[in-house]
Amino acid sequence: MKNFASNLIKIRSEQNITQQELGDAAGVSPSQISRYEAGQAMPRKTMLLKLAEALHVSPEALTGETDDRPSIPLYQGFSARLLDLRAQQKISLNTLAKMTGIPTSVLLDFELGDLSPSTEDLYELAKALGVEATALGGFEDGDETVRIQLEFDNEVEEPVVIAATKAAYLQFLETSEKFGMTPGEALSVYMHSLAEAASDPENAPAWAKQLIQELKLK
Repeated sequence: MKNFASNLIKIRSEQNITQQELGDAAGVSPSQISRYEAGQAMPRKTMLLKLAEALHVSPEALTGETDDRPSIPLYQGFSARLLDLRAQQKISLNTLAKMTGIPTSVLLDFELGDLSPSTEDLYELAKALGVEATALGGFEDGDETVRIQLEFDNEVEEPVVIAATKAAYLQFLETSEKFGMTPGEALSVYMHSLAEAASDPENAPAWAKQLIQELKLK
């Protein structure tokens, strides 16, 4: 990313965006943007993707690096396609991170719909999941994942958010309403029960034992 600083200055200037405005859009201070442009710091992958999204350009436009593989159109619904493919193959986020070299935190942001992948990321994900890159890019706009915030009895420092496909969310919503709970409340109870079952499998109910076996990831 030796040309990153000059590319960032050029693209930001062309779009007539101030360092403050870019920082606000990418979730970083304007002083950090200044450090990037002065060549005093380099962004991590997450921040690089956020800067690219804020500037409406590809990450490669900022880094100056090129990928010989053809660019894949990224239709709306990427987060749901990624989550669905990973779930089908029972691959954990940690395992997928090792297979692709993409940090777990970035993969999570992909599934939550907070970040879009670079061309390189898209190809690496497709390879790891055993599909064509176009299968992840999509062929038409679809539904993104739904964010479910878990609701615990005790306060937590940071909210826990889980991504679910729209179909899975609607099914879970219908079930939770039968018990007079929100999806966040029901999912919290559900996960708490599974955690107790995992820590004490001998005394766990049969349904929990079976589910834990089914949920075991590679």
